[in-house]
This record gives sequence, structure tokens and C-alpha cells, in this order.
Amino acid sequence: MYKTINAVQLHVSLEEIEPRIWRRLVLPSLWNLEQLHLVVQAAFNWWNYHLHEFGIGGLRYGDIDLLTEDAFDDEPRVFDFRKVRLRDFEEGSLFN
Repeated sequence: MYKTINAVQLHVSLEEIEPRIWRRLVLPSLWNLEQLHLVVQAAFNWWNYHLHEFGIGGLRYGDIDLLTEDAFDDEPRVFDFRKVRLRDFEEGSLFN
């Protein structure tokens, strides 16, 4: 019997920092990547002062208008991070 996924658990860690700094997040599976971005900001006590994007499975996700504003024609396409949900990714997917 198929069961709907209600929540996802994410392990978020900062690279190139010692000692290792990380957070475990349990979020509704229906949340999109924009909501994930806001939660990561809050989890690390950041203030959303920088441009951001998610790289997942070789694809780019983010705010299309901001990320393509000064982009060159040969840069990879950016997918709207408001239109993809956490449940759309397979277990074990790496986000960067």
C-alpha cells in the first residue's frame, strides 16, 4: 500500500568550517524550496543578505528573475524554486 510522505528530514551542514556546524530539520513534504531557504536562514540565524540557489541533481533552482538578470546565454537554466516541493526529490538527494 502506498503511503503519502508527510515530512522530510534534512541534515544541513556548512562546508569548510571546523568544527562542523550542522542542523537537522524536519519539514512538511509539501513545502517548496523557497520555504526551505527561509528555514535554513532561520536555523543558522542568518538574515537573507545574499543571493542564493539550490543545486540538486545537476539542476539549478532559485529565483529565476534574480539569477538570470545578468546571466550569459550558455549558463544552465534555472528552475523556479517556488514550483518544486521537498517531496519531489528522492531519499538521499544532495542539495548544495
